[in-house]
Amino acid sequence: MRYYDIKIQPPPKPGAAPGAATLHYTSYPGGIGGGNSGAALLGAPLTAFGIPGGGTSPYDPGALNIEFDTFVFPAATPMGGSTVRIEGISPALLTNAQQFAGQLLTLRAGMGPGLPLAKPQQAGLILQGQVLQAYGNWQATEINMSFVVYPAIYTLAAPGNIVLNWTAGTTLKSALQTTLAAAYAGVPINISIADTVLSHDEKHVASTLSGLARLLNDIVPGTQIVANGDTIRVFDSTYQPAPKPLLFEDMIGQPMWIRQATIQAKFAMRADIQVGDTIEFPQTSTAMPGFVQTARAAIPSAPNYQSAIKGKFAVQSIRQIGNLRQPSGDAWCTLVIAATLNATPIVKPA
Repeated sequence: MRYYDIKIQPPPKPGAAPGAATLHYTSYPGGIGGGNSGAALLGAPLTAFGIPGGGTSPYDPGALNIEFDTFVFPAATPMGGSTVRIEGISPALLTNAQQFAGQLLTLRAGMGPGLPLAKPQQAGLILQGQVLQAYGNWQATEINMSFVVYPAIYTLAAPGNIVLNWTAGTTLKSALQTTLAAAYAGVPINISIADTVLSHDEKHVASTLSGLARLLNDIVPGTQIVANGDTIRVFDSTYQPAPKPLLFEDMIGQPMWIRQATIQAKFAMRADIQVGDTIEFPQTSTAMPGFVQTARAAIPSAPNYQSAIKGKFAVQSIRQIGNLRQPSGDAWCTLVIAATLNATPIVKPA
């Protein structure tokens, strides 16, 4: 079944944990990692949702409908914010929807247990960022609230003091580690770049993470900064992670070439693929659960059970599309744009 867990909470102070959730909605009140028999995936006891009893619960068919369109992309690429909408909320929340502006929104999604091909281990964090705008609407019997979310906490209206002090003889990695640790205290930072050293000093100030990313691309072309959920990742062409094998049963339709050296692939919603990862499509046909293997008469249809594109690709951007109540498979999916390993285009998701 479809899993989501959305929390909105006051922004944390530097070095401190976020405050108590202002809003919290989920389709699996007890989490999806095993409930009482195992560690639940970011779930909560039923009492946290006003349900008596101290245990956990499976999928909640009465969960509020949620729609979202989120992006993960290199910060140097202009893309705009992600959007999240919650339907069926209390009318009292509409009187001051803008109270949520500036707060921290965390969205986890994927597939929970309940269907034969569901893989809860692929679910996880798909969006974390600051609510730039919040607004509600009440039309007939439909009540909803929408949020525009940006992954970084600094904007041009509320700039940060991001200082790059790359001195001669030091590596870019150490300079970026110092810069990001100071500007984003407490945020996990993952840097996988070459040990580039200059013979002169490079000192710059940026107001936003995207400004730093564009600046960095001018100094060292090909170096990318990505806000992946709650982690800031920096990588370049030297970053070669172990490929993540894909299964044919996780795919929705076939991957397709959308431009030279670039493909788009659609999967059942998952959070375990990140920008900068290397993915590997299955090389051979897959024996799908429930499929009957017949004789030679079935040979003409055999290509339908394997990926039309094979090989390894570098993930360039990710788009998550969700509508809990829409029954079609592509209403709860992950769109991945990836390039061949010897190409480095940065493009918007289709």
